[in-house]
Amino acid sequence: MSIELAARALHFIYTRNELDEFRKHLETCDQPAADVIHVEQEFSTMDEAQRWLSALTQPRSGMLVSVAGNTHVVARQDTDTWRLVRTLSPQELDQRPATQRFVEVADGVSLWVETWGPEEAPAILLIMGANASGLAWPDELMALLSKRHRVIRYDHRDTGASTWAFDTKPYPITRLAEDAVAVLDALGISRAHVVGMSLGGLLVQLLLLDHPQRLLSATVFGIPALSGTPALEDGTAPAPIDEGLLEFWSHMFEPRDLEAELDWRVENWRRLHGRVLPFDAEEYRALERRIIRHAGRHDNPGAHARAGTAGLERGAQLAHVTVPTLVIATPEDPINPAPNARHLAGNLPHSTLVTLEGMGHALPRVLVPSLAAALLGHVEAVERGTGK
Repeated sequence: MSIELAARALHFIYTRNELDEFRKHLETCDQPAADVIHVEQEFSTMDEAQRWLSALTQPRSGMLVSVAGNTHVVARQDTDTWRLVRTLSPQELDQRPATQRFVEVADGVSLWVETWGPEEAPAILLIMGANASGLAWPDELMALLSKRHRVIRYDHRDTGASTWAFDTKPYPITRLAEDAVAVLDALGISRAHVVGMSLGGLLVQLLLLDHPQRLLSATVFGIPALSGTPALEDGTAPAPIDEGLLEFWSHMFEPRDLEAELDWRVENWRRLHGRVLPFDAEEYRALERRIIRHAGRHDNPGAHARAGTAGLERGAQLAHVTVPTLVIATPEDPINPAPNARHLAGNLPHSTLVTLEGMGHALPRVLVPSLAAALLGHVEAVERGTGK
């Protein structure tokens, strides 16, 4: 089943004066219009579309459905009924900056995936950290990267709008790396530039070892080298995580109401943000509100903290990696201090190390331009054949 062609915000797709009826309907729905997910699905008849929509396990307020080649906006009328709002023109379909779909990576497990930019362009796959939705990659970064590239962000299992089923379908951390490959397969992408933050950077290291033929380049930040990576000649080895942060995380899974959960998440971002750049609590609160609406739940996703860690003791193999890799040092990062980046880069023979001054373990808007410049500088150098 191919599920695609979506956008987060209605005004990104359609002219505003044509959406009055749809917006009026959405005002009566639980999910705000700016976070409605629209999905195009091909059906032969409207009755077939109606049956599929009624069976959704994660229903949305509004969707796009394609019936006999024509794309229609439909809106939820009640629990089991959807009504046709209008049919879209080919011009409107060409104006979408982002598309979404759900990719099945295992029996009963689907991942939410969003792509920006021209479909025929070289791909950049963004892999987020543990227990974090792909929406943590800022829209501003997506926009900058997607001017000349097809950029993909997605929700890991047990995060965001993807399937939450760890209690019945447990998995090791290494499985999340295979999920990234499954996303590329589903999108028909043979090779991609792959970028990983935090746990995502660990998954990129696994991809470098197990699927180097699928990577045009790699970028990692916010994560130390895999276990077993030798110290450098000067003795540089991975530094431990800040103990105060570990104590704070020990309360991660305590039950909280929505506002208390938002407070906890904002405080977590404050600790991760670092001490150099001004911290904008409202920026992070707005991000977490959006992620909670996107997921349809506010409990703290903790599956990745419980996932098995077997198969991560492969650091010694990094010395054989030949994929050009950018390692970004984040000097304000309480999880991954700058020496960790130098240690990782020193064990990757085809790596480049850069430092983003003031960066912690977060992606505030103020850092997006410099992060985008670093990523694109690396990607474009590889594409020109001048990268390591």
